[in-house]
Amino acid sequence: MFLFPKDKKLRKTWTIKVKRKGFSPTLHTRLCQNHFEPGSFVRDPQLMSSIGFEPKSLRLNPGAIPTLFDYSPKCSSSLVHMLTPLTSKYEDLAVECVRVCSYRHLSLYMLN
Repeated sequence: MFLFPKDKKLRKTWTIKVKRKGFSPTLHTRLCQNHFEPGSFVRDPQLMSSIGFEPKSLRLNPGAIPTLFDYSPKCSSSLVHMLTPLTSKYEDLAVECVRVCSYRHLSLYMLN
């Protein structure tokens, strides 16, 4: 999962690409890897899988822009809740994600 960029220009580009009316990303808003072309990553995840290597985490190339979205009416946003340890307490954080519905039948996944 990738946080929206801190760079204002790039953040605005990502926000426009999401194409959700009234959408404004928060500090916790993320997009999953399914919204990025294989060439958007430092190491192509499809190529790595084809040679039997599953990276634990992916890194985006500087300036990467999400381009893979399904804007059909059946596709809707999902609210994902996750628990984050904070000293001895847990804080419920809401993370807005955009679901990929029909593009290659990829599903949204959650951070553990």
